[in-house]
Amino acid sequence: SWLAQLGSWSEALEMYERKLARNPRDANAILGCLRCLDARGEWKGVLKLAERSWDALVISVQTDGTDDKGSAAGVNVRTYRKATKCCARAAWRLGRWEDLELHASRLVRGGARDP
Repeated sequence: SWLAQLGSWSEALEMYERKLARNPRDANAILGCLRCLDARGEWKGVLKLAERSWDALVISVQTDGTDDKGSAAGVNVRTYRKATKCCARAAWRLGRWEDLELHASRLVRGGARDP
């Protein structure tokens, strides 16, 4: 969003959270929240949101970016990888090595296949 581009992370986070309240499976809103939380140094929040929302990211990639109504969700592997990088960075900053290993392995595999 333009708010995030301007560095208005708090305002951007509020906007993305409103989008998630309307549609908890909106992968672009999930990524937006993850990026805002990361920029604000809220790494526990990054991992908590990822844990709560990961299935939506995986399903979106596996269904080629379309939701169950057939409309484009704008989600692809690139969005998935960006989210994974945010999660890996948060895990590293918090010293949560098992989480870091999980997210790093997702990056190496290069797709949305979870164990």
